[in-house]
Amino acid sequence: MNITEIRAARRERRDARAEYDRYSNWLNTVLADLARTRHRETRAWLLETASDLTDALAEIHTAAWGAEDADGRPVAASLGTSAALLRQVAATERAVIAPPSWPAPLADYSVGERLWVDLAHTADPVLRALILRSLRDVLVDDLGETAVDVLHVVADTEHPRPQAPDDERAWFLLPRVVIAAGFTLIAGALVVPSPTPATAMLLLAAALTAIVGGEAAWDRFARPRLATRKDGADR
Repeated sequence: MNITEIRAARRERRDARAEYDRYSNWLNTVLADLARTRHRETRAWLLETASDLTDALAEIHTAAWGAEDADGRPVAASLGTSAALLRQVAATERAVIAPPSWPAPLADYSVGERLWVDLAHTADPVLRALILRSLRDVLVDDLGETAVDVLHVVADTEHPRPQAPDDERAWFLLPRVVIAAGFTLIAGALVVPSPTPATAMLLLAAALTAIVGGEAAWDRFARPRLATRKDGADR
């Protein structure tokens, strides 16, 4: 291989890795959206989207990272299996909307098949998460951890962390305003021993403006960043 071919190969690998990163980021966004919705049809669509993205990762994995193996299987193949599992879970989400009839006596099913059927008949998020984790444990020996761990990921989306309501801090905002306003007036009295009513009103208005402005800045900038850091630490 000459210098030109080496450079071309490096460029192709760099481009493949950049594309891999884009698909990975998109997939993470889809899974985050999945954790925020309980609507079954929306979840099915998101799971199908996640399946398509995982298929795309499988297709370009070797070009981006080489022929890696995990659990004795090519990573690209495991990603393809993960994509198939995601699509199967999506089908159970839609089945919950209109549960299918049992196509055969229960005794005729394997443990894994029974779990899939149970999932198609279960709407409760807690029970769905339990079934998904049981499926992962049943399938891991045949498919490998890399492929089946996606079922744990989906199970976790059935239990999203509770989102703080918009008015979560409203109950203590008024006492904070009153206390801060009092301290502002005391500080103003030290600077201006005998403030006129107009001066006192100006000091009070300044305190209220600072507090409300600070709360707005916190909600707009600081709280989202802290939530993002917490999400990253928990994952």
